[in-house]
Amino acid sequence: MDSDYAAPSEAYTQAHDGNECAPTCDATYAHSDFEDVPLSPIAHSNNYALESSSPRDLEAGEVLAENDHAGASSANTIDVSDDAELVEANGQIPAEVLSSLESLGAGLHHVNVTCADDSEKNSEMTKTSEETKRSSGSKFEVESFDSMQLLLPEDVKQLTAKYTMPAPKQSERYNKLRYGFFSAYRRLFSVFFLANIILMCTFGALSNIRPGFFTYQHAGTAVAVNVFVTSLARHEHFINLLFKIVISIPHSAPLSFRRHASKIYSFGGVHSGCGVSAFLWYICYATLLLTAFPENAGLIATVSIMTACFIVLIVLSYPPIRSLHHNSWEWSHRFAGWVAVAVFWAQILLVSFSVGHTESINPGIVLITTPAFYFLCAIMYLLIYPWLRLRRRTYDIEKISNHSVRLWVHHDTHMATCRGTRLATNPLLENHGFATIPNENGARGYSVLIAKNGDWTTKIVEDPPRYLWQRGAPTTGVASVSLVFKKVLCVCTGTGIGPILSFIQAHPEWNCRILWTARMPQVSFGSAIMGAVTKSDPNALIYDTANGRCDMSALTYAAAKESEAEAVIIISNPKLTKQVVYDMECRGVAAFGAIWDS
Repeated sequence: MDSDYAAPSEAYTQAHDGNECAPTCDATYAHSDFEDVPLSPIAHSNNYALESSSPRDLEAGEVLAENDHAGASSANTIDVSDDAELVEANGQIPAEVLSSLESLGAGLHHVNVTCADDSEKNSEMTKTSEETKRSSGSKFEVESFDSMQLLLPEDVKQLTAKYTMPAPKQSERYNKLRYGFFSAYRRLFSVFFLANIILMCTFGALSNIRPGFFTYQHAGTAVAVNVFVTSLARHEHFINLLFKIVISIPHSAPLSFRRHASKIYSFGGVHSGCGVSAFLWYICYATLLLTAFPENAGLIATVSIMTACFIVLIVLSYPPIRSLHHNSWEWSHRFAGWVAVAVFWAQILLVSFSVGHTESINPGIVLITTPAFYFLCAIMYLLIYPWLRLRRRTYDIEKISNHSVRLWVHHDTHMATCRGTRLATNPLLENHGFATIPNENGARGYSVLIAKNGDWTTKIVEDPPRYLWQRGAPTTGVASVSLVFKKVLCVCTGTGIGPILSFIQAHPEWNCRILWTARMPQVSFGSAIMGAVTKSDPNALIYDTANGRCDMSALTYAAAKESEAEAVIIISNPKLTKQVVYDMECRGVAAFGAIWDS
């Protein structure tokens, strides 16, 4: 498409309020037992919709969005002799429609009502049906969705009964400590944090034995090193390198080794561990610095500002606070971080000039002999690099449903698999991460799935801008660790299918079983995405949550055992991801899921 927006389909634009004939209506009906079910008006009086629970066990009665019926595959047209039957006083579906649905069988059907006075249009519609009842009334065009075999509640019960999830192998206390409190993320945090504490205590002890051994230069270097590692742990190319190393591990390696190596996505523990350590080192640095230069007003001011920045960064990064005040946390990480680096530069320069003046040395010589100077230069590069790759991206938009869209982003090159990107309308204030789906056949560009999950995503779905900003290089995500295992179970919910699509489209040959739960997936995501899923895994387990919630942990365990998967990859919301990964690991099943640490 050449334009920034996909043109709306004819079905969405043809409704009118003509007086000479019945209005055109768009409706989606769920059909199970063919009883009369009341119509529910949505956006305006000419559109009606009902929802199905699943193709084989359907319950009607819930309102669908007026455009939640893409991907129909077959059509049947029937006549209604009396326009008044279109919407009766009691709001019941006309008998002719129910009769047609009964002949089609259980499933999800889209009904389009057209005016009977336009003979040419009626003639065209009649050709689409073998069971046309000719009359002078309006016509219903019934489009049936592809007959996808979805899991039903009884199927889930049967599968989970066959492969019953056993009790955890260890006690609850052990499991909470081992797989909860001492997660891979926290273990990495502890390693780097304790290493810094040990080094700090060692310097302190040696300083007591040999006064003057531990100087502000040493402490300043330690601060710079930790800030550098903190920044490096978030750099796109460094992250991609880590994943590249891990996914290169051969399948002949022991499974236990591959399981531990695949926790590489927990690298955020390095970021936070060194970040907190930098603050502790800075306390030492500030104390020694002000002891050496007690009368320097500039240093006193910069120490105060720097300390305040560290406190703001650490306090707002505490998980409960971060989740409640995410925007404040994001702004603090960006702006307070920049201020802290600038203040650190100011301190290094002030010290260089002070030392140069006191010892009659060129301040430039003092500066280039300070180790922290080189680390600060590297930190500056890491901070500036993503902004050097800031690009304005146009896109075509495919409206999948009222709550989700697919953006086909115009890009200069083909996107690699399992990469995430950051998009924003105002990149200085916000950045939102999304999994990219590479275009097929090596075509340039990529797509992303966006669902309403906050103010920003809601605005994108309802009122998309003409372009978005993309910052930094695409970053490898957790789904890529699927390559480490011979056979993997990919579990996802809703738009979590995006990262999985990125993997299965790039590696259609991979031995992968897909477990996907979503609300009316055929309607909500369309035939293209459904087709891509079943093309990769003809036996994909797809569950319609309109049938009710299921025990995802039990279903995941059963699917893993049935498919004999070596590992489980889950892409879902934070709460469910954490729960499923915990439940699997407690039972000896390797499980991996994204963590929301930054």
